Amino acid sequence: MSDPSPDLPSSWANEDRPRRSIPRWVWIVVGLVVCVVVAITAVNLLFNSEEKREWPAEVSGRPSGLGEEHQSAADVTPDAAPGVYVWSGFDGWHLWVVDGADVGGVTGTITSDEGITEAVLSAPGAGSVAVDDDTISFQLPGDVALAGVDFSPEFFTKQLTIELTDAAGEPLPVEVVHLGSDGTAEAVPVVIDKPIVD
Repeated sequence: MSDPSPDLPSSWANEDRPRRSIPRWVWIVVGLVVCVVVAITAVNLLFNSEEKREWPAEVSGRPSGLGEEHQSAADVTPDAAPGVYVWSGFDGWHLWVVDGADVGGVTGTITSDEGITEAVLSAPGAGSVAVDDDTISFQLPGDVALAGVDFSPEFFTKQLTIELTDAAGEPLPVEVVHLGSDGTAEAVPVVIDKPIVD
């Protein structure tokens, strides 16, 4: 007679059961959900971590005597004093030169800390303009009543630096450099900061 077979531990029965695996499509769905959550979090961090900044009011508004919004220098007969005019408006940024006393052609650069999107002559054929990443180089003649550069810095730009020299290569007198609708520059080169606002 043989001995009865010993009782097997209950865990052995569980080990012998067929294993049920999680279907592959469940893992794909979980992976996609995780990717979407990570992407949304990254976008929120990117845009919410950026402080709100605005260009100062002193640089906004087209100066009187230089036409209306959306007019180019080619379409305007200037009625403003001779000088360099820099302003921003709904149609972008502008640097225009009215020829006359103390202003006989202007050469310079406009540098953005974040890059330049576009720069064109406001009066085609009156001068030259070139863009190299974050810097615009321009030469505006002194033999036309009005010439200029219309430009757009990158959206996240925090600072613009504008260097201006006369036809002889000397820095332009600060008295002939105007900002916004009725302001004047404090120094040449002109540095315009985009401060954090509440």
